[in-house]
Amino acid sequence: MLETLDEKLLKERDIKVYRNKGLKKTCLRTIIWDVEYSRRIYQFELENGAKWIKASCEDQDIHFELAPFHISQAFIRKVSDKKEQKVLLKLFRQGKVDEGLEVIVNMMIENNKDEVVFKKLTELYDYFVHNKEG
Repeated sequence: MLETLDEKLLKERDIKVYRNKGLKKTCLRTIIWDVEYSRRIYQFELENGAKWIKASCEDQDIHFELAPFHISQAFIRKVSDKKEQKVLLKLFRQGKVDEGLEVIVNMMIENNKDEVVFKKLTELYDYFVHNKEG
């Protein structure tokens, strides 16, 4: 499922900014279950001209913890629409992490023209993908 969402984003990304470096197999370990998937890796240039590789989980043995308080705070900070906040919160509380990530990605696609909203949603998505315990 995450791979199909990644394909949707690939079509919307600015290829002049983000260079597709291929797929990397990875594992998202949550307190509920492990999700194995392939994540697209992008190279982009920082403002100072340095090249940077954006990757997902580098270590397959990372354990992810999504605490309810931090989940709700992330939604409050990054999603302005109260209805969307409630939908996301309900999905994550029910352990439907994949569905929640899909909703976030769809929101990113819908808002890809609004840089501020897109950036917040990207940060929200990355928060859940990269949130490590301890």
